[in-house]
Amino acid sequence: MNGLTEKIYSNKIQCLFYFLTFLFIPAVIPLLIKNIYIAFFDSKSYLNNNFYNFLSDNLFFVIIQFIIFFIFFIIAGKINSEIFSFLNNENWFITFNKSLFPAVIAYGVGFLITLIFNISMTFSFNYLEKFYIISEEFKYWITAPNQGAIDLLEYLKNKNYIKTVIYLTYIVIFVPVYEEFCFRGFLFDFINKHVKRKNWDIILVSLIFALFHIFSFLNTVFAFIMSLFITKARKDTGSINISIWMHAIINFTMITSGIIYYFLSLNRF
Repeated sequence: MNGLTEKIYSNKIQCLFYFLTFLFIPAVIPLLIKNIYIAFFDSKSYLNNNFYNFLSDNLFFVIIQFIIFFIFFIIAGKINSEIFSFLNNENWFITFNKSLFPAVIAYGVGFLITLIFNISMTFSFNYLEKFYIISEEFKYWITAPNQGAIDLLEYLKNKNYIKTVIYLTYIVIFVPVYEEFCFRGFLFDFINKHVKRKNWDIILVSLIFALFHIFSFLNTVFAFIMSLFITKARKDTGSINISIWMHAIINFTMITSGIIYYFLSLNRF
């Protein structure tokens, strides 16, 4: 193995290593902290239930995940700044202008396809239930919306406005950055170095991305469609700048449309 081949092989391994590290460790550590607390302390008698409730709250997961991700970001940048070669120095306002139209198209296509799918599944369930018993859990898994939207609406329903703002910031800002670094950054670089057939790298990244959003089948379909557009933009531009903005715009549109629908439904009944 010559020097150039060794460097290419090392870069491939680094991409996979950083993908797994950045994706899993910030997600696992909050769960680990909670499980350690449960294993060593009786939540009913130690400290009081408030601390246990905080550990069980989505915001605990959000805060710890945010902190760990940026600690890793700083450390990785100090060790090897070249791993962030998928970031360019273009002005972020200029990037936003470039990403707005593709994001609208991606969201529109994803929304239309999932809407048609949702309507089709509703009619299918109504027909099949004449012959078979279909559990409510299965129907919910097929058609449930994004988990983040559900959690955010719960905060709104309970009038936890501070939590609502924090969680909205998490979904619209942190999640796009976090997921784009992992999927369109490290994972795309790894797959792109292995897959040479045209656009198969886009499809594989999108498939893996969708599988990480398998809260429901409908959500998985939407994530896959969205990812096809975002990953193509990343491949065409050579950086994740536009993909971060596209992801943020799509998340913002999805969340705000859910909130608007929620308030309209309140006035309807």
